[in-house]
Amino acid sequence: PPTSQLSLLRLSGETSGVSVLKPVDRPDSGGTRCSRSILLLANHFRVEFDPNRSIYHYDVTVASVKENAGEGSSTAALGTGTNARVSKSDTRLVVKRVFADNPRFFSALQVGYDGEKSMYSPRPLQEGSYTVKISKGTDLREYKCTLKFAAKIDLVHLYKYLERSTTATIENAIQALEVVMREYPANCRIARGRNFYSAAEVTDLGSGVKALNGFFQSLRPTAQGLALNVDFSVMTFYKSIPVIDFLDQNLGLQLNSAPVCMNGYEMRKWEKILKGLKVRVTHRNTNEVTYTIFGLSKRSAREETFDLFDVRGRSSNKNNAGSTTARNPKKATTIEKYFYDQYKVQLKYWYLPCLNLSKKSATYVPMELCVLAEGQRFSIENLSKDALKWLRGLTNINPRVRLDRIMQIVSSHDGPWG
Repeated sequence: PPTSQLSLLRLSGETSGVSVLKPVDRPDSGGTRCSRSILLLANHFRVEFDPNRSIYHYDVTVASVKENAGEGSSTAALGTGTNARVSKSDTRLVVKRVFADNPRFFSALQVGYDGEKSMYSPRPLQEGSYTVKISKGTDLREYKCTLKFAAKIDLVHLYKYLERSTTATIENAIQALEVVMREYPANCRIARGRNFYSAAEVTDLGSGVKALNGFFQSLRPTAQGLALNVDFSVMTFYKSIPVIDFLDQNLGLQLNSAPVCMNGYEMRKWEKILKGLKVRVTHRNTNEVTYTIFGLSKRSAREETFDLFDVRGRSSNKNNAGSTTARNPKKATTIEKYFYDQYKVQLKYWYLPCLNLSKKSATYVPMELCVLAEGQRFSIENLSKDALKWLRGLTNINPRVRLDRIMQIVSSHDGPWG
């Protein structure tokens, strides 16, 4: 307004005798005369909750106490190093074991856990530190899990916010409900943040890569109340197949047909493809344990050697009297011979390098005894043109088809509501 009229601007609650400037009304009544109503179908589903309930938030800390190597440990046996950082998958295993070993405190209790530092419970938990042991092959690792009360979240504040009767912050309540609602699908599907994928809905993209169908979910406050946004999603993953088969499919080596002679260039190429991937080993019963590939051995399994110690640092050789001698506390052996003597495994691909599954020290395992772990995301930037075209066909679908798939997801047994 002009400067001469600035004095007329007042808050509506001031003296009634002062006139208040108002914005000019639109001649078409705010656009309603020329508009028409449409029916808009959104992929948001109403979420009901009890405003009288509370959620108890706890801080979770998991630390490695010690690691005991099994009998006959060596640089070729997994688990000889110490890893101070506990992985997210191991953290979930530890928390799961704590609940199983302490039914007195956690019997028949369903909680929401984000896999890191936050746990949400419908009732108070027993605070304190719990020590559990997790077996990794012949290694027995001890962990300490500590639960500490953080806050009590009353859902009545969220209810009042949605009813527009308060302006209190609701981030903590939304986060708690988000974690709780992610818990069930995370136990049934492959979880990636707020996305969940089914291992049963697979599309083969070739080169050791697959596409999995799934869904995205997010809890959001709306004008109509609390709503869960659900959408159809597709993501690319590495196939959970033996490393040998993955190299065959990804590089077209056909290792199963004839031995290969590797040079330095091929070694670097293989290492670039495999480095950072997680694998499970098949010579031990460790289905829930995964190991990261840090590189390849410089020589084949038949040529690569290491010094083998027994648990007392003494040689396994015996003298004529039948007693163990300490003159030779170690002996050299090859990877091929070690796995045959220790696990009765006759290597078929003895001419290939081994995978190094330790960051701090050489821990070599033959490729043929390793399987790629499930749930490892494959970057779409590395897809071939044909695979990328096929993937776009899976994601760019008709709106009606997308609606049908979303409704199937919502009503499925492993969906958001179970």
